Amino acid sequence: MFDTHSHLTDPQYNEDREKVYETLMSNPHPNTVIIGCEMEEIADTIQFARTHDCIYYAIGIHPSCADSYDEDEFLSFMDRNDEKLVAIGEIGLDYHEETPDRVTQIKVFDRQIKLAKRLHLPICVHCRDAYGDCMDVLRANAPYEYSGIMHCYSGSLEWAAEAMKMGFYISFSGNVTFKNAERLREVAKSIPLDKLLVETDSPYLSPEGKRGQRNEPANVAYVIDMLAKLHNISYDEMMRITDDNARRVYRIQ
Repeated sequence: MFDTHSHLTDPQYNEDREKVYETLMSNPHPNTVIIGCEMEEIADTIQFARTHDCIYYAIGIHPSCADSYDEDEFLSFMDRNDEKLVAIGEIGLDYHEETPDRVTQIKVFDRQIKLAKRLHLPICVHCRDAYGDCMDVLRANAPYEYSGIMHCYSGSLEWAAEAMKMGFYISFSGNVTFKNAERLREVAKSIPLDKLLVETDSPYLSPEGKRGQRNEPANVAYVIDMLAKLHNISYDEMMRITDDNARRVYRIQ
């Protein structure tokens, strides 16, 4: 079970991070990519991944922190020879809070895409209430030789189709299990198996049955189960497919 996106260095895990890690490791084929998306957490993210088996990391500045992006400082954390570094992310656009401003977010998103392309790394894309501008930036930077992931997908099938044409994978989190998520489940049902990924975005977006509780990487099992039902295949087969897809996009042997 490969959770392609979690935030294990979030302060919500400060009291029991190792226990959460042990719970993940008690499952079959456990892996997760942990995300460092603020300058002040990147060093901790890298350190945790380097000192724990089956943990990889991605670093990138989240759109909500775009006004703090300093490329020289960001590059000071970068070790391209580190096999645990698998992507630049999460990066993208988020207009929900309307801050930082649209121009700043687009500029920083574009710069980080170009950086990922120079480094030969896939990108992990965050998009919230900004699908038009996000697609414009992605198209302007195509093609994507090293692919990428539409993280925690909640958009339309048409938008997903455009992203997949550019080589992106579509990743679903606990929100696909929510009782009111029929539209999103219809989208997930229509994504080709070779483009599907699963994630938790933990500690956020706990799946149905865990709502109101802190999420954690082991709960990716709920997402796998839902996608298996939607595609009418077994849980084990969906786990194998999404594991293989994750290893492919992140280039993990």
